[in-house]
Amino acid sequence: MDDPMFVPACGEDTAQAISGAELMLLEGMGHDMPPQLYETIVDAIERTARCNK
Repeated sequence: MDDPMFVPACGEDTAQAISGAELMLLEGMGHDMPPQLYETIVDAIERTARCNK
């Protein structure tokens, strides 16, 4: 949500272009991975990996 390089609309376009994509707009996340969001991000990666077996 706070990325100085890419506005949320860029992520929305990308998610629409990828079949089965899940768009996550995270409050407080910019163009880095703040430690307080690690668990949220890891959970999303794990969920995606399990769906694509």
